[in-house]
Amino acid sequence: MKATKVPTKNTLLAVPVATATASNFSQDELIEGKSHLISRWVSIGMYVGTQFGASASDMAHVFKRSVATGHQGVNRTKARVALNDADVLKAVDNVSKELQRILDSNYG
Repeated sequence: MKATKVPTKNTLLAVPVATATASNFSQDELIEGKSHLISRWVSIGMYVGTQFGASASDMAHVFKRSVATGHQGVNRTKARVALNDADVLKAVDNVSKELQRILDSNYG
């Protein structure tokens, strides 16, 4: 789902909430954590955020990562999606659905 306009601040801030719900990690763990598993979920969250119109740089800031890390995470997830990695596709779908649910409940 590509957004056709610049995402609002509320949209950007909803991405970690959606990622936390889908991953069963807390927002604090996602934002502060650096383990491999947490970083994978952060990359998925950043990728989903870009699918909703945010830039990789914006998503990196939301998850308190460097801009380079944001771009790298988005690109890695994009590559895994292109390879039809079932686990990544399922995670992306879960985060996307949760983010859409959050946005619909706040704006619908």
